Amino acid sequence: MGDRRSPDEARLFALADSHLGHFTAKEGRACRYSTSMLAYHVARGHFLRAGRGVYRFARYPYSPFEPIVVAWLECGPGAVVSHETALNLHGLSDVIPQAIHLTLPRNQRSRRAPAGAILHTSLHPIAPSDRAVHPPSGLPMTSVIRTIIDVITSGTSSDEVAKAVSELVASRPTVVDQLRAAAVQRGGVVLEVITRAIGDRSHGLRSATG
Repeated sequence: MGDRRSPDEARLFALADSHLGHFTAKEGRACRYSTSMLAYHVARGHFLRAGRGVYRFARYPYSPFEPIVVAWLECGPGAVVSHETALNLHGLSDVIPQAIHLTLPRNQRSRRAPAGAILHTSLHPIAPSDRAVHPPSGLPMTSVIRTIIDVITSGTSSDEVAKAVSELVASRPTVVDQLRAAAVQRGGVVLEVITRAIGDRSHGLRSATG
């Protein structure tokens, strides 16, 4: 027989609170909310349908980061916010991306992209050293170094990258060595763009690759 215990609203709200008031149907089921019960609460105005398999507590305060949260929840826990969207969350871009960028492990590349999102794939899951968390939303995102590398390789304008690097170096001068090391390791266009953005050719980044 099925679990006849009452739904655990307190537990569901605690889960949703970590996602700006949002939760997945899977999380709902884990808290003993059946599909029909979710539909009932939507009809009563307690929950709102926010995306494919994603719901929102109607009474939860609005946040401007909600569209990113919904797209991330639709993709599942293997996804991280990346590229121009992560650059914006890191506070290094004044340009609001036209789409929400998310990166998934390559073995999840068959996932359907959420509305308004662009999915990128990585051969391996994003390493802990390449991950960060966006404090206001709790969203997992690529680290600032990984983000800069990603936007370079995806074709973001060099002017936008230069501006981001300039702001990063101004706010966190100690990150310059990490940025240089990442540039040397990647080489090619990443090395060229970061060298130009840092404006420090005298340190011989190019010669370091030889």
